[in-house]
Amino acid sequence: MAICQLAKVCSTKNDLLHIAEELFVKNGYTKTSIEDILKRAKISKGGFYHHFESKGDVLHALIDREIHLVTQEVEKIVRNNQLSALEKMEQYSLRAWALLKPKGKLFLEIFHQAKDPFINEEIFNELRSHILPLLVKIVEQGIREGTMTVKYPYETVDSLMMIREGLVRVMPEIHQNQQKMLRYFMADKEIVCRTLGIKGDFISKQLESILSAHLKLNKVK
Repeated sequence: MAICQLAKVCSTKNDLLHIAEELFVKNGYTKTSIEDILKRAKISKGGFYHHFESKGDVLHALIDREIHLVTQEVEKIVRNNQLSALEKMEQYSLRAWALLKPKGKLFLEIFHQAKDPFINEEIFNELRSHILPLLVKIVEQGIREGTMTVKYPYETVDSLMMIREGLVRVMPEIHQNQQKMLRYFMADKEIVCRTLGIKGDFISKQLESILSAHLKLNKVK
C-alpha cells in the first residue's frame, strides 16, 4: 500500500511539473500563475502545496530536471570511446542545444529575471558542478590526442564556463539582433579554440546551421 501511495505521489508531482513546464513555455514564467497550473492540472491548492511551496519552487524543480538530463547526455558522450575529443566537444554542443531548444524562450526569460537572481546563480552553479568535471575529461583526452594544448585543464575549462555564463546573461538583450548574435557566437568559438589551443575551427557547419535555425525560429531581425 505504501509503495502504491508513493508511486501516486510521484506521478502527481511529475504531472504538475509537466503541466507547469508547458504553461511556462507557452505563456512565460511571469505570466503563468499558480491558479493557471491548478486549473490545467485539475487539482486543489492543497494538492499543489503538498508538492511545492511556490511557483518558484516548481521552476527550481524544472531546472534541476533539465540539468540532470543534460548531465546524462554529456556522460554518454564522454564514455563513448569511438569519438575523438573534438567530436565529443561538438556532440556536447549539439545535444545540449537539442535538449534546451524547445524551452529557449523560457530560459531567456528566466535569465532576465532581476527579481530572483538566485535562480540564475542556481542554474550556473549546478551546471558547473555537474558539467565541469565531464568537460575536463574531454579536454584531457584532447591533450593526450594532441588536438588541444592546455596546461591547466580544470582551471581552463572553469574559466571558459564563466565566460559562457557572461554570454548567457546578455542573451536576453541581444537575441533579437541577428548581427549581434552572430558576432557573439563567432567570438565565443574563437575564445574556445584559442584557449584550448585548437588549430582551425572544430565546430562544424552543422552548429552554424543550428544558430541560423534558432534565429529564424525566433524571427530575429
